[in-house]
Amino acid sequence: MYIRAIRKNNGYSSKIYYAHKLMESVRTKKGPRQRTILNLGTLELDKDKWNDLANRIEEYVTGQKRLPPVDEEVDRLAKHYAKLLTQQRIAEEAEHETQAPDFQSLDVNEISSSEAKSVGPEYIGLAAMEQLGFFKLFKDLDFRPEQINLAALTIIGRLIHPGSENELKRFAEEESALDELLGTSFARIGQNHLYEISDLLLAHKSAIEQFLSSNTQKILGLSESIILYDLTNFHFEGNVWGCDKAEHGQNKQKRNDRPSLQWALSSTNRVFPKGAISIRATSVSLLR
Repeated sequence: MYIRAIRKNNGYSSKIYYAHKLMESVRTKKGPRQRTILNLGTLELDKDKWNDLANRIEEYVTGQKRLPPVDEEVDRLAKHYAKLLTQQRIAEEAEHETQAPDFQSLDVNEISSSEAKSVGPEYIGLAAMEQLGFFKLFKDLDFRPEQINLAALTIIGRLIHPGSENELKRFAEEESALDELLGTSFARIGQNHLYEISDLLLAHKSAIEQFLSSNTQKILGLSESIILYDLTNFHFEGNVWGCDKAEHGQNKQKRNDRPSLQWALSSTNRVFPKGAISIRATSVSLLR
């Protein structure tokens, strides 16, 4: 998608004005062609932001999300035009329907409407968590029901909508239908609840990783062969009295005078990550 400015003349005066349109390129039998998707009217936005606006509209319409933040004005306009485009496409599809009329009686006083919420990615993420046994694990770790729901939100939300805790809270309250799939409500999440559940997950980090390693091995039929991939190393400026793995040895930064650690990634023979490994001069020890 891209935005084009169409120059127009006023028939009753010499005044020139521009109408802006959202366009897309399509392939036809006669070659590539451009067609109008949506009339934007007069667009009061700097031209160097038009590409960001077109990309943002496409993301909202297709349900895609991106991590880098966008200009607040661009995001506001994108939401507005994406809603108009969605309504236009629904109307166009309704015009092409050839089904026989189906008349139903309804009480107009009971009609209500609400903004549509995302459910597809949430459903897939929830199904994956259930298959991996997350919810059984959380119960075994004595998570309360509300903690289990917030843990699911933290994991699935970060997967489909990466961002801060504050942004995840807004996403859960305004855009996602994950709470309906879980049979709860995220309409009002406490200010610190997501921070607290993150701390709780971190406290059980080793147990969760070991559980997932064992379950994925069973589900995917992974063997126990391990391949070590060298990643990097780093040295310490202090004496590091609290780290018994830090030793003097070969160092990529040529700082053999300082205690250092070397890190690697352990993987199955199908290149499925199992965990990080701390390597020192005389031995190798699995961290998880």
